[in-house]
Amino acid sequence: MFNGIFRKKPVQTTEITNVYIRLGGDVHSLGSRSVKHPVFSVEIPFHNRLGNGLLPDNIRGPPVGVSGISVERPFVLLSVSPKPPVNVDYMSKSVFSIKLRAPEGSYSGPLYIRFDTDTASDISIRIESITLRQMDKSYGLEESASAMVVRKAQVFRKDIQLYKILSYGQKVNSIEVSDPFSIEEAKPALPFTIDKKDSYVLELYIRCPDFSYAGPMELTFK
Repeated sequence: MFNGIFRKKPVQTTEITNVYIRLGGDVHSLGSRSVKHPVFSVEIPFHNRLGNGLLPDNIRGPPVGVSGISVERPFVLLSVSPKPPVNVDYMSKSVFSIKLRAPEGSYSGPLYIRFDTDTASDISIRIESITLRQMDKSYGLEESASAMVVRKAQVFRKDIQLYKILSYGQKVNSIEVSDPFSIEEAKPALPFTIDKKDSYVLELYIRCPDFSYAGPMELTFK
């Protein structure tokens, strides 16, 4: 017979101070949690909001391809469901279940999870200035420089103030944008007349080229 005293092995607890999700240059936080088992799972909702707020209702944004998921040490990635590559359609959500092995021994600190996306379709757009033209008049919009990373041929929204280029009562039949851009839609719809205060604010939906661009943009009102 054994007269010794059997003691239970203490439960190992991993204190995760925050779960950080890295996606491109962005970092998202899922908050802290305590883990009492060596193997645990993290549920991560992935939303494709690329272009949200910039696109009109009748234009769909591009899908986002999740090409891989990785974690930083001292955690070990065991499995991912659904397994990448996964395409997430515009304005839809996919929930990834990630099974991990906790560090050995006591640990208190962050957990970093990285999402890699298919960036083959990404381009860089840098608009150095925007000039408005109407007949013999021209006006350079103040603080019009902007830069963004978008998908090839993606549509983006640009709000334009017209009060320095158009007069009250003027009618606009068409709008042209300089190459390599094209206009997809305008609100108010063409043709329109500057006949009230909100007529001076124009929403333009502009389609990008399928290659990176850096330079000026010109808008001509006829």
